[in-house]
Amino acid sequence: MREKIYSALNNIQIMNKKYEFKTLGNKIESIQKSTGEFALKVLFVGEFSAGKSALINTIIGKELLKEGQRPETAIASEIRYDTNEFIEAVCGKVKKRYEIENAELIDTTQYDFLIWHLNCEELMEYGECTLVDMPGFNSGIQNHNKAILQYAGKGNAYILVIDCEDGAIKQNIHSFIDEIKNYENNMAIIITKTDLKISEDIERIKENIAINAEQMFESNVPIVATSKYDDDAKNKLRSLIHGFDRENIFIQEFAPQVYEIGVRCIDSMEIFKRSQKLDLSQFDIEISKHEKTKRELASKLKNEKGKLESRFRNSVGPAIIADVQNALYSRVEELASSLKAGEKSFSMTINNILRPVLLASTQQYVEQSFDKFITGIDFSDIDLDVSIQEISINALEKYQQVNGKMQEIAGNSEKFNTVYKTIATTLAVATNVIAPWLELIIIFLPNILKLFGMGNKEDSIKNRINNEVIPQIVNRIQPEIEKSLMEMKEDMLRQAEEEIIGLIDNEMESLEVAKANKEKCNSEYENKMKEIQSDIETVRKIIDEIA
Repeated sequence: MREKIYSALNNIQIMNKKYEFKTLGNKIESIQKSTGEFALKVLFVGEFSAGKSALINTIIGKELLKEGQRPETAIASEIRYDTNEFIEAVCGKVKKRYEIENAELIDTTQYDFLIWHLNCEELMEYGECTLVDMPGFNSGIQNHNKAILQYAGKGNAYILVIDCEDGAIKQNIHSFIDEIKNYENNMAIIITKTDLKISEDIERIKENIAINAEQMFESNVPIVATSKYDDDAKNKLRSLIHGFDRENIFIQEFAPQVYEIGVRCIDSMEIFKRSQKLDLSQFDIEISKHEKTKRELASKLKNEKGKLESRFRNSVGPAIIADVQNALYSRVEELASSLKAGEKSFSMTINNILRPVLLASTQQYVEQSFDKFITGIDFSDIDLDVSIQEISINALEKYQQVNGKMQEIAGNSEKFNTVYKTIATTLAVATNVIAPWLELIIIFLPNILKLFGMGNKEDSIKNRINNEVIPQIVNRIQPEIEKSLMEMKEDMLRQAEEEIIGLIDNEMESLEVAKANKEKCNSEYENKMKEIQSDIETVRKIIDEIA
């Protein structure tokens, strides 16, 4: 199937070049570059000191990653093969380069993650694969959130590392697995530090974890038991990593993009085909109408942004808050138990309950609201010229066309884990906006606990969580959610305008190419019509095979 993706892209590009649609050509080249740079990210996850760094050191055959580092300094570290060795420290879009020997000088609190570029034969064997050493679940809430949010939903595979001493999948790991199943379903398990147990105990632990994992995933999960002292550790890890279905992950990532660009190509050729019936004098009129449509449409989107703001304020915000309340009130028993274990345990439990809820709710309600906003725009007053209205309506319909088709494919096929979105309301948007909400909760929660006190009785703790702690959390987070949604609204409108105007630009480009073609070969009209229709059918077959 990967070859189908490459072939489809190449064939669409060949067809695109035939008609000289330069804007589409640039997008196709961008996707081609991304497919060439594709690398599966294998995330090693587990509790602090479970042995994740030791396993990666075993894979690369050197003591590179510092084992047992302090939890507060732990951030994600990506390990990539490269002939040129260095470290990139990444904060947002800013990257700073360090030499490998200066790794100790990096202040990890200032960065989101590190990228280690290593010229290592062991890594080269894994091909297009990046290993990621993740902070432990118990390495500090901020670091854990930052790591989870930056990788959520990006076509990863997870290796869950469990200390042999634990003997089972603990509750906090249960919660994490429940969360990531919403993003990816590629999971394997490694039981570490087996040198501390006898073989009979190891087999019993392995069997227990296998049963537990099968119940959670409703399928068999690959499991190996090893330690850094195991002579066969490299082979076990290699087998586990090569066992991930890279082809399927690649398809999840790129098939929707290829489908979308194919639809755009067909649309441009359809415009080209229809415009062949125009007299040369009419081309400039049509191009002028498209220019005017761009101005009118941009103005219309700006004028109607108040409707989107109202939807966000009156529907999206309250819906997210309601989900937050429901999630917290439904787990008061768990919250009470964690509070007995201490303030840190309680904060972590609150955080782990709210992170997946905020992610899912924000994505769902924002997407629904934005869809309704787009479909509800009224163009009856946009211009006296009916053709301007038609161009505007057609542009919005095309804007939603691929999104609707990909939702249909995702609903009827196992090719995609998540619904592909053409609008700007993707999981990535949600991960960006909820990070500050979670940070705020982490900061003010200790003050809430100190202010109210809990007492020792079970009923007293539950009552205070119900009547005081949860309402305070909701009251504190509500204005931050509203503020973020207003910022999101501006970003979404800007991106939507760029996308829709881009579609009209594609039509204009098609008209301009058609005009030049008409001037050049007016006498070959009939043959050209047949050729264009044949080319349209060719591209349609290409994307139908993907869908």
